[in-house]
Amino acid sequence: MAPYKILYIDEEKIWRDNFTRYTYDAFEVETIAPFEDQDELLHYIRYSSAEAVILDHLLSEKMPEINYDGVDIVKKLKQYNERFPLFVLTSHDVKAMEQAEDVNYVYPKNVISQKEKQVDGKGEFNERIRLQIEHYQKACEASENEFMALIQKADTGPLNALEEERLIELDTFLSQQVGHDLDIPEHLKKTSNAELTQKLINISEELISKITAQKIDNA
Repeated sequence: MAPYKILYIDEEKIWRDNFTRYTYDAFEVETIAPFEDQDELLHYIRYSSAEAVILDHLLSEKMPEINYDGVDIVKKLKQYNERFPLFVLTSHDVKAMEQAEDVNYVYPKNVISQKEKQVDGKGEFNERIRLQIEHYQKACEASENEFMALIQKADTGPLNALEEERLIELDTFLSQQVGHDLDIPEHLKKTSNAELTQKLINISEELISKITAQKIDNA
């Protein structure tokens, strides 16, 4: 199995190099400096095929033209996908934690220092990244299985209101894995049970096809 792909974002090359050395064979690592345009960076991250994203906290510390920080990016990414593996590294723990909505994704930057690295490449932070990815992938797989089971049930008859609501939730979550282009429009979410079920059945084949293609690409 190919290593998980990790995207690391930091304005300082020395820290990008440190991260690559720390992780070495544990992951497939891409490191980049932040873009001046925040929306451009968000778009790049969402369509990078990375399975986890790690950001420096103060992205403007050496790049004054940057007007956002790592916590800002994480907050916006979580609006698209709450459960995706995201981490912020900081040398200013308290400040980052005060800004963060969830302190659990904030870590001191020395976790990627050479001093903390184990000889076998399985440093503690590497393991945290790996576990987050695996938990997330299991959630995706379980959601996909539940989604397909509901679609199969809808083929034989109408779903009840609770099942339709759950189908919409699953569709939204799974659509986030391949981009937002397949999200169900708001006006369709307000239609009757039978009409909504039919709409969901019509788009499910395309969604499942994209998910299957994505799995093949990542294999």
